[in-house]
Amino acid sequence: MIMISSTQELKEMVRKVLLELQKESPEVFTNLDALTDALVKRLEKYFVTKTEFTETIDKLMAKIDARFDAMQKEMDRRFEESNRRFEALQKEMDRRFEEMNKRFEAMDKRFEALQKEMDRRFDAMQKEMDRRFELVDKRFEAVENRLDSLDKRVVQLENTVSHLTGTVEEEARDTIKYYLNKEGITISELSNLQITKDGIATEIDVYGANEEYCVIGEATVNLTSHKFDQLEDAIKNLKKYAPEKLRPKIIRVVFADRIYSGAEERARNENIWFIKMGKELVPLKEVLQKL
Repeated sequence: MIMISSTQELKEMVRKVLLELQKESPEVFTNLDALTDALVKRLEKYFVTKTEFTETIDKLMAKIDARFDAMQKEMDRRFEESNRRFEALQKEMDRRFEEMNKRFEAMDKRFEALQKEMDRRFDAMQKEMDRRFELVDKRFEAVENRLDSLDKRVVQLENTVSHLTGTVEEEARDTIKYYLNKEGITISELSNLQITKDGIATEIDVYGANEEYCVIGEATVNLTSHKFDQLEDAIKNLKKYAPEKLRPKIIRVVFADRIYSGAEERARNENIWFIKMGKELVPLKEVLQKL
């Protein structure tokens, strides 16, 4: 839409255009005034006067102002409503925080009471533990005293056993030497033999040798089957670690004061010279015949 100041201005604009067209084509235009009026009527709807435009703008601005005022009022109302809600929320939060503070204070009081009760019980428990530990210490002291007494008795027993063992070994050497001499075998000395190599210890109660024979024996008060095994292990260790101690003929002997059932049979089956309390159960002569 084009803005003009008045209808007369529009008419003059149209007339000016028609005059220019009449000069170019005179035969077309016979009644210029009538044609001008007709065109003006047709074109009036496409043009607006300044007064009409101003009035339209004023009306539009009035509507915008009205809508803006309404919007401003609505925004003010909503801000007021938000403020009221925020104040209410603030009051509710303050109330809840105050309530929480009261609960925390109550919890603090309960915790203090609980702490005091725990301290009281801990002190009582500590005293009871001290009392019980004192009793335990006394019992341990009594046990230690009994252990000391037992250690003394064990030492005495070990001394007794050592004395008995030494006596048995000495008796075994004397008896064995007697029977060897009786069979015409001379060995100048019979003694205890101890060898340790590669962390392996070998101990033999009775050992002696000449150029032809070596005697390897075990002596004990109470004989067990372990002594026979111990004798065989000793010979194996000598063969491995000290073969120079061996001779072409090995006389194996077991000497005991008390024997178990079956010991004599095992000694005979394994060709072991077997002596009980100075008496030959498996004679040396029988053993020598099988060497």
